[in-house]
Order: sequence, then C-alpha cells, then structure tokens
Amino acid sequence: MFVVLVIVLLLVPLGLLYVLERMARNGKGPLADADRMVVFDGTVVPVGGHVVALVDPGPAVQVGSADAERCAAESRLVAALIAGELDRARYHERMAELAAMDDTTRPVRLPPEPV
Repeated sequence: MFVVLVIVLLLVPLGLLYVLERMARNGKGPLADADRMVVFDGTVVPVGGHVVALVDPGPAVQVGSADAERCAAESRLVAALIAGELDRARYHERMAELAAMDDTTRPVRLPPEPV
C-alpha cells in the first residue's frame, strides 16, 4: 500500500511538470512566456522529525568578501524577479552587467580546442 502511495506522490507531480514544460515549449499553457524561459520558485517544505546527514560534507569552503558580494547581488536580482519587482528583460540585462564585471576581474581561461 505504501509503495503505491509513494509512486503516486512521486510520479503525478513529475508527470504534470513534464506536460506543462512541453506545453510551454510550444508557447501554450500556464508556464509559457515570450522568451520560453521557465522560472520555478524553490519553495522549501518543512519536514517533521530529524534530518540526518549521511555524507560528511568535508571541509568548509571559505568565501571571500568579493565572492560574497557577487552572490548577494545575484540573490537580490533573483528575489526581485520572483517578487515581480523586476521583469525578465531587465533581469537579463542586470545579470549580463554582473557577468561583464565578473569577466573583467576574473576571466575564465578555457583550454585550447583540439585540432
């Protein structure tokens, strides 16, 4: 009985999400947008009981103040987008500005392409 319940609770939302994404790609349905990009709100659902980590996370990563500020700027943009204070076009422009500033301070070196 529990196996059937788990399968239903897992497959029904995934199936619905699959159908809605397919409709959005065709420009139809509630997730359709002009640039056909879908933004999902990452809602956190509280879980009753204790959560146990089964994997050792390893040493903590030290984040510099410049990295923390970049993350904070991106977080503010995403929060404004989700809250509806910022439209998608302006969000894309602001993220491009952040990427351009990041590219000047920390350029990415790509390996040479094989010949």
